[in-house]
Amino acid sequence: MRSVMLGFVVLLSMVTGIVQAQDNRVARATFAAGIQDREPVAASDQFLNELSPVFFFTEIVGADGKTITHRWSYQGEVMANVEFEIKGPRWRVYSSKVLLPFWTGLWSVDVLEGDTLLGTWSFDYAATY
Repeated sequence: MRSVMLGFVVLLSMVTGIVQAQDNRVARATFAAGIQDREPVAASDQFLNELSPVFFFTEIVGADGKTITHRWSYQGEVMANVEFEIKGPRWRVYSSKVLLPFWTGLWSVDVLEGDTLLGTWSFDYAATY
């Protein structure tokens, strides 16, 4: 039973694109094709390079008054930093990145509170053939 639960957790992690989460301030995080009513739409960790922008959604808890950053990286290079002021005990935020069709491969977003890494999530931006 324990191995079945472990397998489920690994599978769930793969679906949401999570690589590493080090803090419980991030209640939910996922990449999506869109956002509607402050919720992710068509969540995935794989997108074809005909889709742009790609959205990254996070639900932050217990960080009222803090600043949270989404740091978008491609092949180890920081491509964007998007900061959010958290204005409540439970706060949903999202950022997006317009991706050029030739920027295929692994992308990641670090969620930071100041210099503290709260977690890293990644997705694959794949070429259409």
